Amino acid sequence: MALAAAAHDVEVTIDAIRQIANSTLTKAETDASHSSSSFKNLTLDVSAFGASPLGQELGHQHRGAHEVFVETIDGTIKDLQDFRQKLLDAMNNHESTDDAAQQLLLGISKKYDGHTFHSSRSYDQARHDQAENLTTSTTPVDGVAPPAETETPAPADPPGGATFS
Repeated sequence: MALAAAAHDVEVTIDAIRQIANSTLTKAETDASHSSSSFKNLTLDVSAFGASPLGQELGHQHRGAHEVFVETIDGTIKDLQDFRQKLLDAMNNHESTDDAAQQLLLGISKKYDGHTFHSSRSYDQARHDQAENLTTSTTPVDGVAPPAETETPAPADPPGGATFS
């Protein structure tokens, strides 16, 4: 199955995204910070790996790996903070854009409040002109009156009801 065929529209409100940013991401940041603090404080001296050169080397590698992990977690926390802020900024921008578009549309609407549109004016004029044409067609042309209106009766149903072939 193609990815495009499996894709569906997802609609999320600005308020729902703000809720995610302010609760879910904040909780993830807090959890990561707490775990990171615990890990940062869990340090071992190089001597804990023994006095031998191999133990000392292992101790230095452990310290380096510990530092890499701490820095990675700190970077992840900063990424979460940046992402949260960018998400909130994007929602503010969307809201500002929506508000600006609404104000522009209201401004356009106000310009047309009470406005007579060309289409309405043309329609009214054409109806008026055609009404005059209809009322003047009953007057004699060259002294000859138009034929009298006669009603045409509706067709009668055939005996035995309607038939279809």
